[in-house]
Amino acid sequence: MKNLENPEAMSPAEKKMSLEIKDLEHKCKWLQRNLTFTPFISAIFATLATIATFLGGGYLFYEEQKRQAALTYNTPVWKNHVKVYFDTVDVVSRIATSPPKSQLRKDEEQKFLQLFHGSLVLVEDDDLRQLKVDFANCLQGVVEICTTELDKDTHLKELSQSFANIARTSLERKGKAELNMGSIFNQTNQPTESDTNK
Repeated sequence: MKNLENPEAMSPAEKKMSLEIKDLEHKCKWLQRNLTFTPFISAIFATLATIATFLGGGYLFYEEQKRQAALTYNTPVWKNHVKVYFDTVDVVSRIATSPPKSQLRKDEEQKFLQLFHGSLVLVEDDDLRQLKVDFANCLQGVVEICTTELDKDTHLKELSQSFANIARTSLERKGKAELNMGSIFNQTNQPTESDTNK
């Protein structure tokens, strides 16, 4: 064993043992080098796993919120709420755009009064309530701006436009999301058989 540094003076058993020692030293250095990087590599994998878990959880939360929103907009109460708003906006616009003494306007004024005292009361917010009262007062000519037919006609058209804008804003606020008004309009105002037979 004393000749381990001088390979020529070693016996075959000593050479074999020297080679085994060098092989073990090499394996130990490799193992020691890899063990120094193990905490670093483990930390990277743990960080990546945490990020993946966080992103996966965020995605699942987002999908659940979308599903809940879709359920909210498909409930019968919500659909009726939207239908009342659209019906009211339609009635108000027909009143504002029809000739003052026409039968259509008289019929629509009756529908407006039904909505005014009925289903609109259930779904309106403060802004829409005030606009509803302003529209009714103008129809009856009890406000100064609506005393002549020309002034009334002009003001009713302005109120009709405001009615549509406030109804849209109210629906968006109540839904807590911007709504696709076109798809809701198509769902709530499908023509019925009686409409197509007219």
